[in-house]
Amino acid sequence: MTAAGNEAERALPATNVVFMGNFLYPRGMAGTKRVQLFVDAVRARPGMTASVLLLRQGHAGRDDTRLEGSHEGVAYTTVGADLKAGPGLPLALLRFWAGGCRWLRERQLAQGANVVFLYGQPNLESLPFLLYARLHGYRVVCDIVEDAYNVGPAAPWLSRLKAASSRLVARRLHRVVDGVIVISSYLEKKFAGRDRGRLPIVRIPVSVDLRRLRASSEPFHAPVRVFYAGTFAEKDGFEYLLEAFERVADDDVNVELRLTGKGMAARMAEVEARISASRHAARIRYLGFLSDDEYFQALSACDLPCVVRVASEFADRGFPFKLGEYLASGRPVIASRVGDIPELLVDGESAFLVEPGSTAGIAKGLQRALADPAAALRVGGNGRRIAEANFDAAANGAKLLALLREVTGA
Repeated sequence: MTAAGNEAERALPATNVVFMGNFLYPRGMAGTKRVQLFVDAVRARPGMTASVLLLRQGHAGRDDTRLEGSHEGVAYTTVGADLKAGPGLPLALLRFWAGGCRWLRERQLAQGANVVFLYGQPNLESLPFLLYARLHGYRVVCDIVEDAYNVGPAAPWLSRLKAASSRLVARRLHRVVDGVIVISSYLEKKFAGRDRGRLPIVRIPVSVDLRRLRASSEPFHAPVRVFYAGTFAEKDGFEYLLEAFERVADDDVNVELRLTGKGMAARMAEVEARISASRHAARIRYLGFLSDDEYFQALSACDLPCVVRVASEFADRGFPFKLGEYLASGRPVIASRVGDIPELLVDGESAFLVEPGSTAGIAKGLQRALADPAAALRVGGNGRRIAEANFDAAANGAKLLALLREVTGA
């Protein structure tokens, strides 16, 4: 067992953890799953409780509304669903901050430890909650999964303001939080260098519940099923994947493309139009947004899951959420050479690595896997072992619990 695992095995005192951030709950995409696995790790420990405070859901471009209720015994609520630019914004902001602070006060244990787990970097939006929490005895841990500074000049003004506030807060991060989780080696080096040893910093990559996602070594289907799941955001390079699939299909190869997930309404309209215009539209199946169980079934039933990215600072500084699940499926993965991936995976041995934003590269990766299915399945088996060694949710949960012990002094 790792040192983190040994620490986690020791009983923590009564501890309340409030998970907070701008993500959907309980049904959401990769960020939601990351938080849920941490929630599960907390709830598995006697005496520890978890709740979820959602920030600003129900905004334009998404079909979700105000989210609140209980999921598997975890209470969750939304504050700031009515935040919109306009004359009513100042009053809405006050309601937003007051509502979040009220939730923190109501959940707080009088006897025991209290922790706020912030998904993302502290910024203007979350800072009032963090300051309130620390003043009232909470410890604060933030989970940094992307470089929040990386916002272009064409981004909406609110995004640019949040990025600017993140930069300001990061200069004195030790005065706002008590511990930091990062998802990539780039972020670990960045914040370790900036912090100069004043905060514990733990790298926890993407997590997979290996009990729910069993490896499949079944032969390829006919037609062979190429698979993508995600938000269809421009960073994912969906158009490059689609063009690569079309090139492979042009050679009369017996393949089909299966898609699942959802993104912003305007983006999904573009994706649907591009699929409809494809010369191989009849070979493309959009499965819609799936529940976790449905998604794991679809992943296990595919042949070639693809996690592709465009070349960008965003890709090099973070870590693809879906990669862990894809590798855990035991199916041979097509993955872009970005960030930590080339250090983790070996081309042709544990995955088929391709250049980011390259239609030709993705097509070649697919063709390599299709040319020798038996060898491709061995690649998939090696990928599963990489997932077991690096992305096991139980091991990553133990790292979180060890950090909570450190920051609470338990």
